[in-house]
Amino acid sequence: MNEHKDFYDNISDNEIRVIGSHLSQSPDGAKPSEKNAPSGKQRQWWWWAILAAIVVATACTVLCMLLMGKDAPDEEPAADVSQSYETVAIDSLVMTHEDAPAYCEERNDTVNDIILHIVTPLGCAPKLHLGRLPENDTTMIMAVQAADVRGDNGEIAGAYIYEGELKSKGKSKLGFCAIVGNEITLGRQAETPLFERAIEENGYFFRQYSLVNEGKMIDIKPKGKSLRRALCCYEGRIVIIETAERESYHDFSQALADLGVEEALSLVGGEAQFHYTTADGTNHRIGTDVSDRYENVNYIVWR
Repeated sequence: MNEHKDFYDNISDNEIRVIGSHLSQSPDGAKPSEKNAPSGKQRQWWWWAILAAIVVATACTVLCMLLMGKDAPDEEPAADVSQSYETVAIDSLVMTHEDAPAYCEERNDTVNDIILHIVTPLGCAPKLHLGRLPENDTTMIMAVQAADVRGDNGEIAGAYIYEGELKSKGKSKLGFCAIVGNEITLGRQAETPLFERAIEENGYFFRQYSLVNEGKMIDIKPKGKSLRRALCCYEGRIVIIETAERESYHDFSQALADLGVEEALSLVGGEAQFHYTTADGTNHRIGTDVSDRYENVNYIVWR
């Protein structure tokens, strides 16, 4: 009986034993339940093995979640822009003298072996324009495609305000241009009061990639090469700067920063339309009209 008592009393919380009225003996004289039951050391080893497996599985799961949840590079780096406010607010009506005719001044510069074409509108004010550009408009001094149009649904990519009306939402691109009255502002900010001002005062607002902010280049994600174009604050004026050859965003941003650009906002590049009139009255036309394919093609137009 003592033998049986010890056997039953030694049942641990994690064991199940079948107890009958007859206990058969194995050939060596040991009871089946005694012979097959794991020893204390064996049970301890199994518990440690199970615990180790759980720890390893948990660690692997956490690691996978961290790797999958890690922020991929944004179109623009998700840097702290809480203190990067509107750094440029310039009256774009820059004239050489009173009653001077409106025109565009152009010149070339080379930075880091990259040829940059710089076009400065003088004596004219900017506004956004939706849809096809008017033909034979003698008041239009310069026009350049502004916000990107999505290829999947034809909608404007990012926030876009036209004459105080919100046409599109989105903040994936931190760079912005706000036009309120004759004041044009470039900056890089997730939230800006100029968004509300543009709505309240029938102004204009759009977002694009920020290439230079407060004189520092912004290295953004797209790595391909193309003809690049940007709206910039340079030497105290608002200008358009474009490349003569296909360049990456990285090289273009670096060249703009090295040139001394204070703020730069990417514009639609490649074969996008770009019109400007020089002092001799010549109307220069670059790019292709895609308004038949994209209803929401849009421009900054200086008149």
